[in-house]
Amino acid sequence: MGPEPLDLTLALEWEGRLPEFENLQALGLVQHPGGALYADAVLGANFASEYRGAERLPVRSFVNQIGQIPAPVAQGLAYSILPRSGVLAFPERKKLSIASLPQPSILQLHLITLKRTTRSPRVENLARLIRVEAGKLKF
Repeated sequence: MGPEPLDLTLALEWEGRLPEFENLQALGLVQHPGGALYADAVLGANFASEYRGAERLPVRSFVNQIGQIPAPVAQGLAYSILPRSGVLAFPERKKLSIASLPQPSILQLHLITLKRTTRSPRVENLARLIRVEAGKLKF
């Protein structure tokens, strides 16, 4: 369906500054269901000499709902790695900073269908709407 950036998300106090890996280690991660995959992509690409895998990251908390993941980040308690849409959907996004990393990481969004099934007209209309709205996302 299309690309979406993965963002290293920090509190606003980090605006305009690029954290070192040791800063991230000191902050700790707000982990979530996609967090390990995202960490491997973002931290692996940008901190290759220091990053040793998501299982070695200090985890400050675990949050299972994308809308709540940025809350502890906004308070300066930790950092997280999220798809851009998750950052933009956060009501207090003005309290967040997205690190400008040398190696951007992109998440490919896919609309999938089970093999040998046909989408109903209703689902096809919904898929068309999703494509249109996803195309409007500003990165």
